[in-house]
Amino acid sequence: MKKISLLATLCFLTACVYGGDIRLMKPKNQFFSSWKDQKVDYYIDSDEYSGYLVGVEEVTFDDVDRGIAKTTRTGALMVSSKTDVYNTLETEVLKATKNAVLSSSYSPFYIHRDDVFTPFGEVQLGKERYMLVQQGDRGDILLIDGQGRIFNHIGRMKGDRLAILDTYFFIEPEDVRILPAMQTTIQTEQRINGFELYYTGISGNEMTFSYVWLDDNFDKDLEVEQYSFPLDECHIEIQGLNIDILDVDYGQISYIVN
Repeated sequence: MKKISLLATLCFLTACVYGGDIRLMKPKNQFFSSWKDQKVDYYIDSDEYSGYLVGVEEVTFDDVDRGIAKTTRTGALMVSSKTDVYNTLETEVLKATKNAVLSSSYSPFYIHRDDVFTPFGEVQLGKERYMLVQQGDRGDILLIDGQGRIFNHIGRMKGDRLAILDTYFFIEPEDVRILPAMQTTIQTEQRINGFELYYTGISGNEMTFSYVWLDDNFDKDLEVEQYSFPLDECHIEIQGLNIDILDVDYGQISYIVN
């Protein structure tokens, strides 16, 4: 009688498995099952991890070869000068102390020593607080504690909250840390002044030039002044530029800027 009962039970289980009512193995897509969502404290309204100004510099770029004979085609640039203001910013970021890999049944994560991470918020897990950084372009979130240690679980954003996956990651080497570092960037703030001088050809018995003023609009709505001189003129002056004319025709001009 017991044999018959056991046989009936096995037949019932077999039918359920084939019918889809009972799963004896965990489906692969269940790697993404997660703990409950975690509230994220974002850095949006904080100065933390934002760049701050550490230097301002005016830089002038001169394209004026004084005392050297040059030849320029019609419509081309003869000389120019531009003065820009550059801001030097320093931003606190996170960098890995060495190359590392996070391995699991999920795809492995590779962390390179030259990778730069910018934290965007924090979460509280028990008594520990973790900074959040995005790793790669798949939306995976790494959790970094106050000592730079990487949490053995990764997260995914669900709206404005963090869901932590239950897949456990083995970190190799174990002593890798992701620690604060300063990153310096230089940004062009504005153009103070500048000019460009063009040879524009011959009109009648005169050689013609265009003097372009450059300002903080970065070449938008430029102010242009036109100049003309007799073809037999050997020395001309335009906005303080003293220029000796060596030869001039419809296609080009040879000159020396003194």
